[in-house]
Formats: sequence, C-alpha cells, structure tokens
Amino acid sequence: MSSRDIIRKHWKSTKWQSCTIIIAAVISFLLVVADYAIQNYTFPLFDDVSKIALFDYLLGNKIEKKKKFFNEDSVTYVNFAKDKVLVPVKDIFGHTIGSDVITNRETLLRFLELADSSDYKYIFLDVRFEKGYETPYDSALFARIETMPRLIIATHRKNGNYEIADKNLLSKAAYADYRGSILSGFTRYEFLQDNHRSVALQMLYDIDKQDITKCWYGYRTGKWPCYNLKYIPFPHYLFKGDTTNVSDFTFKEKIRYPYAGSMILNRRLFSTEDVIKNLLNDKIIVAGDFDNDLHGTYVGEIPGPVLSFAAYQYLHAGLHKVQIPYLVFLFILYFIIIYLIFLSGDHIANFIENKPVLHFFLSLFSLTSLFLIVKIILYGCFLISMVMIVPSLAFWVVSIISYTWFEREIYKNNNQG
Repeated sequence: MSSRDIIRKHWKSTKWQSCTIIIAAVISFLLVVADYAIQNYTFPLFDDVSKIALFDYLLGNKIEKKKKFFNEDSVTYVNFAKDKVLVPVKDIFGHTIGSDVITNRETLLRFLELADSSDYKYIFLDVRFEKGYETPYDSALFARIETMPRLIIATHRKNGNYEIADKNLLSKAAYADYRGSILSGFTRYEFLQDNHRSVALQMLYDIDKQDITKCWYGYRTGKWPCYNLKYIPFPHYLFKGDTTNVSDFTFKEKIRYPYAGSMILNRRLFSTEDVIKNLLNDKIIVAGDFDNDLHGTYVGEIPGPVLSFAAYQYLHAGLHKVQIPYLVFLFILYFIIIYLIFLSGDHIANFIENKPVLHFFLSLFSLTSLFLIVKIILYGCFLISMVMIVPSLAFWVVSIISYTWFEREIYKNNNQG
C-alpha cells in the first residue's frame, strides 16, 4: 500500500471524519457570519455589482417579475426640472459672489399649497435648500414645509459641504446619500447613515411605523436581524421614462415624470379637482429634478428621487430582513465545499483520477468561476448580490493548508518507512 493510500485511509477513520465535520461546520458558520458583516460594511469592498447587469440580461423576465416590490401605482412623481430661476449666491458674510440656477421656490410653494389641500399619503421633497441661495418666497415656503405633516425633505452629510438654509427644516430632513464605488457609481443604499435615518428609512418609520436599529450583532428591524447596507435591484423601466412629449398627456395615459409648472399646475390642462383626485389623493408624492439629478446604476441612469423611493419600497417589502433560506443555502454550500474538497484529506486530483470526462469539465472552472455561478443563482433566487471575495479567499487558504498538511503526512510516512 502506498504512502498516499495509507494517509488517505487514516484520514477517513471515524475519528478524523468527526473532526472534519466539526471543522467544516465551524468554518461554514464563520463564513456565513462574515457574509453578513461584509454586506453591512459601510464602504462596499470588492463589490462587483457591475456583473448584475449581465445577470439581469441572462435571466430576463424572470428577474423583472421578482422586482414586483416596486409599486408605481402608489406614487406620483412631480418633476421640477423645468421650473428653475436664476438667483444671487451669497457667502457666509452676506456678500453676493455670483449667481446660480435653483428650483423655482414660487412654483414649489404653489404645489405644496395644492398638495396640502389634498389627502396625500406622504411627500418626499428632493430639492436642495442650501444656505446662501435666497428668494422672496423662502419664508412662506419654509413655514409651509414646517407645518405640513407626513413630509420629508432631502439633506446631505456635512462632509459634502452642504448646509441647509433654515435650521428649522432639520426636523423635516433626512439623508439622501448612498454608498458607491468610483468605478460603478451607485452601489448600495445605506438606510441608517451616521446614526441618522436616510430618506428611505424615515419614510419607513413614518408610513409603516418600522425602524432599523443597531444591536450587538449588527442591525435589526423590530426583533428580526436585517441588513443596513443593501444592493437595490431596480426595475429596468425606471430610466426609460419619456418626459418630453407632454402635449397628449391625460390621466389615462400616464407620463412617468410629469412636469410641475407646465403640466400639474397648468389650469388650462387640468382643473385643481382633477389633479387632487387623480394625482395627489392617497399617493406618495416624490418631487424633485428627474432630468438632471441622475445617478449611474447597473440599469442606466436613474433620477435621485426615484433611487431613494426605490430603497423605501425595498424596505416596505421587507427585503432588507435576513432571509433564513439564504443563510441555510450558504451554510450547506460552504460545508459541502470544505468537507468534500478541502478537508477530505486529499488533493482534488484524487477525486478525478481515472475520470477523464470529470477531469475535462473541472478543468474549465476555477474557484472564482464556481462562485460566479453561485452569485447568479443567489441573485436569481433571492435578489441578493453576494460579495464573492470573502469565501473565495477563505477556501483558497483552507485548500492550501489542507493540501500542505496532506503532503507533509505523506513525506513523514515515506521517511518513517
């Protein structure tokens, strides 16, 4: 009997089989925990979301149907892209240093007055109210915003050099930022940002009476563990909306991003009663610039207001919660790979010895290829973009340790023989 056969027989004894099972189970559990941790890490690492565009194309309508969490029947978009005015810009000392274009606050005030007379469900106002940009309508507009219930406005982190015009608006403000990489733009939406609610999370708190809080293991919503940083699977049609051909617009023929001044507030087109009844009552109103405030995603450029609203819809559907089937799938997958390949006491070549067909197919795949296939499966089943770098690196290390140990035992046995 050769040394390799002796070591293999020794490894397959009951004692070593039990140790192998325990080691495989422990490593698999740690990898599942690591997957949860890296999915929640504030700055996305090795996030290959760019591959999702290809997955979407390959899986086609099957994936689009899974994105049914996004319900456009519940929302009315109001586009202020054409409602702009040129205003003077002042520095911190009150001196005029130039001029800039901002959203027309008179038009915005008119719209909010109209919305306030309706039975709207919620308003998300993605308009910058930046300090140094002043208009005659500011006092009336800010007062209206402060008194309106179920309304949130967008603000941004201080390190973005953004300072809100009126600090009284802070009680109505939430972060509209996201996390991304230099190469891929938008990568993942962060719900709890710097211990403050994002727009999506504030909407969940106000509308659904739910929240995300930190806990000892990470994050939870209620008593259920959840993710705080999530890849959002956008429906493809979000960036295909036509907002230019508006002459034939009716309430029966919906335009995705109708303009505020020239359409919704145009009394020659629609009466106040029609607008309130068809566009505002019992609707979540998302208002902002849908033509210029664009962010690159894997499906193309998506308006910033829509990005935040999609993140809310994702929360509303509960997709941020940890899915037990997903964790079980990962654990079983990791366990099988570790037990059968890396901790079996033998190099993978022994499994394909005298099996030319199996040898040919395995030669076509690397560990990275395997996890790319797994990533597609997980995306197709759970709409989750798994970060492959952690298990790939872990299995590489374990395989080297296992193979080194096995060869060392053969060397020792040969020397003793």
